[in-house]
Amino acid sequence: MAATMKRSTCILLIYLALMTLRDVCAFSTSPYGQKSQQALNEHTCTTSTCTRSNDDDARMSRAEDGASPSICIDRRSLLGRPLAAAAASLSVAVAPLSASAADASTTTSAVTPQDLLARLRRVPCFAIVDKDGIPYIIVDQKTRFGTGYFFLTFRGALTVLGEAQQKAKAEGYEKVWEGARITTVPMDIAVRLSLKKVERFGQNNLKLDTIADILPGMEERDDALKLDRSGRFNEQGSCPLFYVEEGMEAEDGSLPTYFSTATLVADWDRIYGGKKPLPAVKVVDLLDLFQSAMKGKARLNPSFVATEESVDVVKELQSRSLNVPYKADRMVMVGGKS
Repeated sequence: MAATMKRSTCILLIYLALMTLRDVCAFSTSPYGQKSQQALNEHTCTTSTCTRSNDDDARMSRAEDGASPSICIDRRSLLGRPLAAAAASLSVAVAPLSASAADASTTTSAVTPQDLLARLRRVPCFAIVDKDGIPYIIVDQKTRFGTGYFFLTFRGALTVLGEAQQKAKAEGYEKVWEGARITTVPMDIAVRLSLKKVERFGQNNLKLDTIADILPGMEERDDALKLDRSGRFNEQGSCPLFYVEEGMEAEDGSLPTYFSTATLVADWDRIYGGKKPLPAVKVVDLLDLFQSAMKGKARLNPSFVATEESVDVVKELQSRSLNVPYKADRMVMVGGKS
């Protein structure tokens, strides 16, 4: 715990230095590296991305039914009310899921989409926004469609922000990124915005449809690719959750899913003190969970465990009043490839 706190504090101090100096450099040793810069600055709407963007349900058709759950660990309660309150206020602005997803009476599964969203509300993710909380959205100049990004790790968001600002400075349009910062967004909001197109207003009151992708850390993505060789986690927007099928069930019947294998292993060791070997770790995509729940075919009852590092960063951001409310109906448009 102490090591995690020290690491997250160091990351936050780097961020604070950047905010103060407004002199951004590239962090080539970060988990994201060049792929993140390309995702943010050179995003192109491929055929598969456009297909998902034009069909809400198609966003959720990437994989067969799988389930991963997560126990209520004390870490989750550390986030407290501020994050939950932010989710409640944002829910008003974010379009609800389709009627078939929102109506619990139409499904026979043990877990509903509302259950999943409620459990995700205390899990943090991060977004790059301007000083007013308006997110940066990559607009494909051919399709006139926008893509926003949520990051599961603070360091991932920090790296993308740094590389984007460095590129903008080199090419003479750095004013677009003046005042850019990283804010916390409840994961249920990120999931809503990744499942349904949302109409946002940009510069000059231009209105465009947008969708969001949730980006895991590079280490988490690599772990997922090792566990699942189907290629599912090569797709942009896939969000891996890790779990074991036995030995971690909660009293309420849920099974823990983790956004990081390191957190899963740490909790297993905490429970069993090294006296019991870790079972085979499995992985499932977060959106696949919603797909199965919306179809009434969820086989497991998942809950979710945030990483210690993310929770520590959120607490620091809140204590320093650095969070700004995320505005789901607005955007700062940044051009992708023409």
